[in-house]
Amino acid sequence: MRKYVLPLLLMLPLLALGQKKYTVSGYVNEKGSKESLPGVTAYVKDYQTGTVTNTYGFYFITLSEKDSLTLIYSSVGFVADTLTIGFR
Repeated sequence: MRKYVLPLLLMLPLLALGQKKYTVSGYVNEKGSKESLPGVTAYVKDYQTGTVTNTYGFYFITLSEKDSLTLIYSSVGFVADTLTIGFR
């Protein structure tokens, strides 16, 4: 078993080097008053992952490379909003 551990550990960095990562971030505000909205879910449909905004309405999600993605923002008492982002 030990003879397999070292080669596997040496190969792990190679897997990480082959993937490009980027971060999508922003603030979520109420449309009328521009007040920041804590606790809003920002869901990335293409990756089936998401996060929640902090007390300042800020969120960030780190993802692997893709041509475009669809973000869905939702919160109790508000209508869900969808945003599509394209990358070059």
